[in-house]
Amino acid sequence: MKKITKAAVAGTAGVALLLGGAGTLAYWNDTKTGAVTTIASGDLHFGTITDGTGWSLQQKAADLPVGTAQLTGVTYTNQLVVPGDVLTNTISVPVTITGTNNKATFALTRVAPPTNALSSALTVGYTVNGVAYTPGNPITVTTGTTSIPVVITVTFPWGASVDNTTKALTTNFTGSYTLTQIPITPAVP
Repeated sequence: MKKITKAAVAGTAGVALLLGGAGTLAYWNDTKTGAVTTIASGDLHFGTITDGTGWSLQQKAADLPVGTAQLTGVTYTNQLVVPGDVLTNTISVPVTITGTNNKATFALTRVAPPTNALSSALTVGYTVNGVAYTPGNPITVTTGTTSIPVVITVTFPWGASVDNTTKALTTNFTGSYTLTQIPITPAVP
């Protein structure tokens, strides 16, 4: 009987070992860290815009009587303007656009000046990259652009009749410049 008991105990122990190890599996594992990839973003911004300086003044409005326009202008240093005067400023608007797929639109307009008869009488024109520019129709600029040539012209028209409502008034000019990122590839219609 001792042999049967020993065999039963050994069989029970073997079954216990099998049952106890049934939930545990052996597996292997390995972990490795890859090389560091540096990711840096591009940029899109204006530098300092100096459109408050460099203005010239010349009596040369398009509606002046024939032969009366001045041939040359003078540096504008806050002289009082009169009908027929044109103020002009030529500036390079500094731009930084970096990034392989960076593209933007450039827009400019006049910030609304104080409302009075002089403000209403003045007309403002722009040339961007040598082409007449209409506010509301931005142009496209791409990576590598470092400056945008802009000519601002503020005209006090001569007029065909007397208009004394613009005398002894003040107004101002302030430009508003905007860069807006757009996708590098246009949308498919």
